[in-house]
Amino acid sequence: MSSDIDVSLIPERLADFEQWICWQETERDGKATKVPIKPYHTNGTPNASATESGHWRDLESALAFHESDRVRTDGIGFVFAPATPIVGVDLDDCRDPTTGELASWAQDIVDRLDSYSEVSPSGRGVHVIVEGELPPGRNRRGDVEMYDEARFFTVTTDHIEGTRTSLERRQDALLGVHYEYVQSPPTWRRRQSISRRLSRVLVVPTRRRTSAGNRPASRQPGRQPTRQGPRRQLRHSDQTRGCTPATDWTTLISRTRVSRPPCTD
Repeated sequence: MSSDIDVSLIPERLADFEQWICWQETERDGKATKVPIKPYHTNGTPNASATESGHWRDLESALAFHESDRVRTDGIGFVFAPATPIVGVDLDDCRDPTTGELASWAQDIVDRLDSYSEVSPSGRGVHVIVEGELPPGRNRRGDVEMYDEARFFTVTTDHIEGTRTSLERRQDALLGVHYEYVQSPPTWRRRQSISRRLSRVLVVPTRRRTSAGNRPASRQPGRQPTRQGPRRQLRHSDQTRGCTPATDWTTLISRTRVSRPPCTD
């Protein structure tokens, strides 16, 4: 198979690692999927594993096997491993394949990470590769995926104009993008969650009704109001607000407090 891969566009830092494989596009459950392929001839299964380093080779070997036609492959890929401080950020369905224009959210991520970026094989996605480490937590939300181990990225060398051709270390930017786009729910969903939490703990105060009408018992004709001690007044105040005597305002406030995201600048 002829190759459109321009090795000169692969960042030198990335090319130095012996974490390269080939890949083959197949259909699974009606959807196209990319299967990792060992970049060398084998009498066993040709499928490679993103967690088995014995299946990986250097860039030159992977490229030579891809071009040899010994096994049908559609390209080469880079495997992310725990010992390597490299992170891949996959942005799906964010690019117009005709104009090359990126969705605003994808452009924001590309700009903030400011590292090597290329177009995915479909032409509709973007891969950004940076140096750094991901924080604990989830790796995917919606069309944004971030991995630093047990995954591989196809490498097309279809470089996105205006982005860097080198790998850059962007630890602070990685943390910020991960928090905003992967770890935290979308803004509208956070607002709904906050609203639900508030509605559970806050009850509109109501005045006690008596047989004398809407007036409290202490103000019925012919009855003198009584003085209540501070504890009894507080207990009565809590009850009229829908709280139990065991509920204090410190607890109430803490249950409704919204945490502000940490600054990563």
